[in-house]
Amino acid sequence: RYDMPLISVLIPIYNVEPYIRECLESVLRQTYPNFEVVVVDDGSTDKSPQICKEYLKKIKNFSFIEKENKGVSSARNRCIQEAHGEYYTFIDGDDVVEKTYLSELFALCHEKNVPLSACNHWIEGKQKRKRFTHTSSQVITAYQACRNVLYHNIPDISLWGKLYAAKLFTELKFPEGQIYEDTYCIAELLLRAKLIAYTSTPLYHYRLRAQSISRGSFGKEKLEFLLAVEHLCEIILEKFPQLYSGCIRRKVHAALSVRRYLVNCKSENKDLRFDLEKMVKKNAWRVLI
Repeated sequence: RYDMPLISVLIPIYNVEPYIRECLESVLRQTYPNFEVVVVDDGSTDKSPQICKEYLKKIKNFSFIEKENKGVSSARNRCIQEAHGEYYTFIDGDDVVEKTYLSELFALCHEKNVPLSACNHWIEGKQKRKRFTHTSSQVITAYQACRNVLYHNIPDISLWGKLYAAKLFTELKFPEGQIYEDTYCIAELLLRAKLIAYTSTPLYHYRLRAQSISRGSFGKEKLEFLLAVEHLCEIILEKFPQLYSGCIRRKVHAALSVRRYLVNCKSENKDLRFDLEKMVKKNAWRVLI
């Protein structure tokens, strides 16, 4: 039997009153014996903080920090600042995890001797579906992982659903003031890890919410998605220039993702829509061949 190092469960929250109790209960049920929970509230205006405070006595090694609203990147950075574990995992406050989430992800890191493990996940919307249906458990290299991310394959671009050796975050901070921090930082984490162990077992439940940051109607924040994808591709190309076509494909996909919010856009956004359409038309052949 191997040692069970401390795992820091990091949960940044903002106005998740209807969901946070279910999230924390799923953490409370973990079979892994040695973990701490760090919840950082990014200035919620609902009853999320009051609910979290109930768990100060329910969960051993539970920390709850309240801060002014500066965005999810700032909340994630504060989570890391408060963490004491040898490993970190992120859970969003409106999601839940299986009771073996920590134990299975740690077993992967230990048995495969890798600093990063990832799991498949359930998408909880109008219908429940498994994110990846034709994948097998495997160990992949940073090159394979970066290529897969460009093509929306495992290990997925999200920060949650993964277990990281704490050393991967040395001198790495999420870009405060920006959203889509997962897209912005995931390539750097994959490159630092070099090897990633993946399990096809879905251990994480991702809740689709129309009002979440990454969904909803068009706003200027959607442009930050384009910037985040641009940064993602810059990091990947610096290390793997042979993935140029994959980066173009990812940028085209990002342009189309933003373009769909501009179908009936206001006049001040028509130039943006035109530029996105021009970019897609110029590069479509690279994606289609």
